Amino acid sequence: MQLPNHGANPHRLYEQFGWKRPARVLDFSENVNPVGPPQQVKELWPDLWTQVSHYPEPTGEPFRSAAARFHGISTDALFVGNGAAE
Repeated sequence: MQLPNHGANPHRLYEQFGWKRPARVLDFSENVNPVGPPQQVKELWPDLWTQVSHYPEPTGEPFRSAAARFHGISTDALFVGNGAAE
């Protein structure tokens, strides 16, 4: 079984092992604040609040599919990375 290739994807790990996911998961496998972004961010950017505390999916979805459609190419022809370290 191949494990997720970076942190911040505990739901995938539970799914792959067939384990029941606990109601609350604190994931310390990435370099982000486990309590989330400051309240001020929620007030300034309410539409982005749910997205700013998580790393992108390792597969690059849904961005990868949207970018491929936009450019009229196959997703197989598109590589998406998760930041400078990757």
